[in-house]
Amino acid sequence: MSKKAQTNNASDELTALLGEIGGKKKKGKLSKTKKIIIAVVALVVVAAIAMGIVLGVRSKQTSASTPVYREYKVTRGDIIVGLTESSVITLNKENVTFSVGAEVLELYVKSGSQVKQGDALAKLSMDDISEALDEYEEEIQSAYADLESAKISRDSELLKAAQTLETNLLNGELSGSDYSVSVAQAELDLESAQKSLEEAQEKYDDLVEKSKSFTVDKTMLTYYENRVDSLQSSVDYYSEKKNEYNSINSELNQVQSEIRGIVDASNMEQAEAMLAELKENYDKLSEEYNNDENLITKYSDLLKAQEKYETLEASMDELEDLFDEQETLEKKLDNYDADEISDNLSDAEEDLTEAKEKYNDFKQEFNEKYGNIEDKEAMTDSLEDALTSLEKAKLNLEKQQSNYKSTLLSAEQKKESTDSTASTAQKEYNLKKTELNQKVKTAQEQYDTLVEQLAEIKETIGNDGIITAPCNGIVSSLNVEVGDEISAGNSGDSMGFGSSSAATLMTITDMSEVNVSVSISEDDILDIYLDQEAVVSLAAFPDESFEAVVDSISVEGATIGAASVSYTVNVKFTNDAGLELLDGMSADVTLVQGSAMDALYVSKQAVTTKDGVSTVLVKGEDGNGVETEISIGFTDGQYVEILSGLNEGDTILVQSALGSSGAEGNGSMEMPDRGDFDMSNMPDMGNFNPGDMMR
Repeated sequence: MSKKAQTNNASDELTALLGEIGGKKKKGKLSKTKKIIIAVVALVVVAAIAMGIVLGVRSKQTSASTPVYREYKVTRGDIIVGLTESSVITLNKENVTFSVGAEVLELYVKSGSQVKQGDALAKLSMDDISEALDEYEEEIQSAYADLESAKISRDSELLKAAQTLETNLLNGELSGSDYSVSVAQAELDLESAQKSLEEAQEKYDDLVEKSKSFTVDKTMLTYYENRVDSLQSSVDYYSEKKNEYNSINSELNQVQSEIRGIVDASNMEQAEAMLAELKENYDKLSEEYNNDENLITKYSDLLKAQEKYETLEASMDELEDLFDEQETLEKKLDNYDADEISDNLSDAEEDLTEAKEKYNDFKQEFNEKYGNIEDKEAMTDSLEDALTSLEKAKLNLEKQQSNYKSTLLSAEQKKESTDSTASTAQKEYNLKKTELNQKVKTAQEQYDTLVEQLAEIKETIGNDGIITAPCNGIVSSLNVEVGDEISAGNSGDSMGFGSSSAATLMTITDMSEVNVSVSISEDDILDIYLDQEAVVSLAAFPDESFEAVVDSISVEGATIGAASVSYTVNVKFTNDAGLELLDGMSADVTLVQGSAMDALYVSKQAVTTKDGVSTVLVKGEDGNGVETEISIGFTDGQYVEILSGLNEGDTILVQSALGSSGAEGNGSMEMPDRGDFDMSNMPDMGNFNPGDMMR
């Protein structure tokens, strides 16, 4: 075998040894013995590595450039990271007892026998038990009679005591009622006086405060009122002017209408010309009439012409009068500016509306603030009246305060006297009631105890005298033998009634539920919580592991040494496999802080990760490595979970540092291949000093 192969084999053996010492894929605190063993192994490893370095240098100078690979298998299992502590298991124990004396006829178990719930344990003498049960029945009947007698006596005496108490309490209640009425009335009177004073003070203070602003507010109100009157006068004035203008304008329109009824003013010259033409025609006809022989015809024409002329002349006279009247009215209108009057009237009406609104608003505020106080004299009178009412309210309050103290003192003295009598009666009744109820309670407890014990005995023993196992487990102790008389009695009775007289026949250790208590340092206790997952392994069953949970955590620490403090953590698991466990078996508890259960995993050294991409060399059928991309998950620092890319049983290749193609025998020193061994994965050895072992 070559030196390189020897070095590799030594590394493999050291790795296997470290795996056995450190446990299967578990991390945590190790016992002192384990730390010493690991330290010794570490020294051997260091020596082996040093030897390997020398051999490697020599071998490197002569070896070929063929690469050497280390092989790893993809395995399925659990990767667990947590806190590991050593302890022992504890099992629950249940005593099998019997409450009456009887002979043990048969025993069906021995110390160490495994039993199931309901299995027969022992057979007792039914003759002895029947005799005891008869005595139980007699005791129960006697206890029942005592109980009924105590109840009757209690009810009778309590009735008498209640009647006496009711009389005294009634007097006390009446006294209390009188006291309450007197005090309540005095409080009402005092409260009313206080309220009246507060109201009087508030009214006076309010008037004083209002008097400071009354003159200004009154002046402002008068100003708003005068402004409304002034603007109303302006509105009336311009309204009157507007009415005068409208009246003249109406007359003018009427005259113009009459003129238009006679002739259009624009045709006046035409009318005058027509009048002249008619006059000329009339004169001509008149001359013709005087010179013409045909007088009848001419006269008729003359009369018509004369009628037209006279009619038109009359109209012309009327028009002249109307034109004169029109001229007179137009001169009157010249004295009025209709637009100015209308604008002034509109402005005055708008100002009046605004002024009235301000006046009404301020007047409403003024009335709400000052009420019926209209002038300074009324304000002075109101202040004097409010001050007088305030002084009266003060005097009345002082009077009611004096009356309240007097009434309260008198009512208290009267109430104390009656309450004292009622209180004494209540105490006497309560004492009597407590005494009688206690007698009944004692009798009831004695009766109930006997009934329960009788029922328990009948349930336990059945009709054949056989006692059965109350649970699954192992008989850990046996206190009786066949032929023994169970001595169940410490009260002097032959059969020994009472729960305190029950005799223990045997003890059964229940293996269905197992507890393990470990001590956790104060540095780690804050990472532990109730129902936290845990894994328990037993030295007696190296191939088994048990899923457990944290059941309790002590809140009081125990001091170890000068400053170290630890806390007790109890872990519980069920023995579902039905293993024969014994109290005190050694156990290792790992409080899980991270895990990947039933996962594919491989040595972390077999995985190469670059730029977030993880790859491995998978050994192919030709023995060569094929680079394969994988997805990785949880790691405990030594192994890494494979999420995808590999199958269980795949062989992974890792190139060894020895015999690599890059070695050219230049005299440089390289570390030989150490397989899975990695000093960074060494368990915590605490403050271990190798020199201590030498001593």
